[in-house]
Amino acid sequence: MGIKSKEMISRLMRIMNPAQSRAFSSAKRNIKMAIIGNNPKVPQLIEKYSCGKYIKPFYFKSEEEMMKPSDYEAALIVNSNPKQMEQFLAVQKQIRWVHSTMAGVDWVLNDILKKSDILLTNAKGAFSYSLAEYILFGILYFQKKTPYFNIQRKNHAWAPIDVNFATNLRVGIIGYGDIGYHTADLLKRSIDPVIYACCENKKELKEEYLDPIDHLVGPQGYGKVLKHSDYVVGILPKTATTANYFNLEKFKQMKKSAIFMNIGRGVTMIENDLVTALKEGIIAGAVLDVFPQEPLPSTSELYEMNNVLMTYHCADRTPDYWERTMKVFARELRCYAKGAKPINLISKPRGYQLLTHHMHQLLSLIHI
Repeated sequence: MGIKSKEMISRLMRIMNPAQSRAFSSAKRNIKMAIIGNNPKVPQLIEKYSCGKYIKPFYFKSEEEMMKPSDYEAALIVNSNPKQMEQFLAVQKQIRWVHSTMAGVDWVLNDILKKSDILLTNAKGAFSYSLAEYILFGILYFQKKTPYFNIQRKNHAWAPIDVNFATNLRVGIIGYGDIGYHTADLLKRSIDPVIYACCENKKELKEEYLDPIDHLVGPQGYGKVLKHSDYVVGILPKTATTANYFNLEKFKQMKKSAIFMNIGRGVTMIENDLVTALKEGIIAGAVLDVFPQEPLPSTSELYEMNNVLMTYHCADRTPDYWERTMKVFARELRCYAKGAKPINLISKPRGYQLLTHHMHQLLSLIHI
């Protein structure tokens, strides 16, 4: 290994916490892993992806059984809730690694986890393409004036009109990461819009993420992106700074013809402000798969709006959902078991993955 490689390894060690650094020097076998929640596909996929080579999975028949103190080293979250996870971590003192089969981890990040040296990984990458397809679908939905035709069909009216090409569009992606990259890539290959990618720190992006975009924008330029985009795609994680980000002020910065799309976290938008923006013609429409409160209350005005394409936090629920997420888990497990830094390591203070291009170079130097 050359001097440059050694310097890169040293740099990575400095930015990792002690528990993360130790992962490089201690290979693991027969990891005692608690399986939190139930799904009949999970045991089958654990076997399919040869996870048993590294773990001894423990399935629980009741929550009471799960809360009995033991020496579990790791936990796989199949399904759970914030209170249950906090109680579990309060009891299971030996946990060093928690993996979520979902991409969002805000509900997992309780105080116990934040203050500990426990590694946290997620399913980042498992659902990116299905969500990218959803964004393409949403754009075509409005470009082809589907809301209009839905109304005419309901009224049994034959009323032909001209529709639009899905070309020469400007798409702004707020919260550009893995999902944003797959979205940009698919849009470029299909309808070729001008793409603005907005991220908090440009230096944190992998080089390949730059390929399909036209403009990379930092926080200071978000306003211009909102102003010029025909479609504004929200893919923000839930953090202290992103809660209620899409408010009436932001909607007023958008074009009157703009369509707001949210596939990030529901709490990044204020529902009442969005309803106001839609009712008053401040923006033209919305594509929503996530909401501040889920299930969305039956009293929500969004249900009655013809200019809203609405699904129920299921845009990524494809038939191979569990195959995809367990494949990511198997990869993260191999990294952890062989003493390498997990690829989808979450920065707990920030609430999402912090992995720069330089870190990817470092990981490539380590044999897994």
